[in-house]
Amino acid sequence: MSKLAVYDKNRGRADRRITSFFRTDYIYRRNFMARLTAFFGCAIVLSFVLWHKITIDHVDIGQIDFRAFAVESAFFAAVVMIIYTAVSSVKAMREYDEANARQKKYYSALGRLDEKAVQAERPARSDGRPGVTYPGRTGFDTAGAADTARIDRARPDRAGTD
Repeated sequence: MSKLAVYDKNRGRADRRITSFFRTDYIYRRNFMARLTAFFGCAIVLSFVLWHKITIDHVDIGQIDFRAFAVESAFFAAVVMIIYTAVSSVKAMREYDEANARQKKYYSALGRLDEKAVQAERPARSDGRPGVTYPGRTGFDTAGAADTARIDRARPDRAGTD
């Protein structure tokens, strides 16, 4: 139980946020943000290149071939965005798979804990053995059907509804 609490405290919220999406949707969102930040990063770098040409190299603005600069800039931005997309895809896939594996492990442990709690709450039979459960009716022992019949007699409006 303490492992479940530690997981909830450290990684639970982040893993639930990640696995709340389908895998492809999560990867798409991460790639979109990577492309967006790569685009703005390229714009900043290219503005510094243009600023360097004007201020440091003392090139007149009228002498700059903006068409060639735009083509070079677009090529540079496309290459950077492709690289960032590939890296982001791999990272997002790994992140999603790891979060999903931790979630499966968490819910498996939670199910085992819940099963132990149900067994502890289940009343023992008169011979000291734990009560027998039926598929789909966890928490009921062999007297469950008799209890249901007794409840149905006590509440005529529920008679015969199961």
